[in-house]
Amino acid sequence: MQAAAKRILEPIFEAKFLDRSFGFRPNRSAHMAIEQIRRDLLDGYRYVIDADLKSYFDTIPHDKLMPQVREEVVDGSVIRLLESFLTSGIMDGGSFYLNEAGCPQGGVISPLLANIYLHLLDALMEERGYRMTRYAYDFVICCRTRKGAERVLRGGVDFFKEHWG
Repeated sequence: MQAAAKRILEPIFEAKFLDRSFGFRPNRSAHMAIEQIRRDLLDGYRYVIDADLKSYFDTIPHDKLMPQVREEVVDGSVIRLLESFLTSGIMDGGSFYLNEAGCPQGGVISPLLANIYLHLLDALMEERGYRMTRYAYDFVICCRTRKGAERVLRGGVDFFKEHWG
């Protein structure tokens, strides 16, 4: 079922995703992301912010992910399928827990959902004119000045407070 949902959703969201997003995407690679960063450095963007979103798949908030999906997908059966996948629960030490956040790692559709959620960050960085290159949940932001890098860091903290709490 996940594979079928992915076949439906991937072309819709691929058309929306930005060129600086490389992870878990067709015809894109880590080498391409590195080449993008190299070009930024050669263009004079010498201050680098390197970030890794720890436990990213486990922390994607469903209540913020699903509105992004609903913006593009109107088929209620697809929405319900995704919601059931996301909230199917977790077994831990013989106990069952419902989950309000996270995408099961290893799920066929999880990487696409992860990219859908991080598209917000990609769009914000592009809108503000920052050169961010993202591979899955790792990203590099290249800035021309130290002051610019500090401004990006402050904005990033605000973004993550708003979207992750």
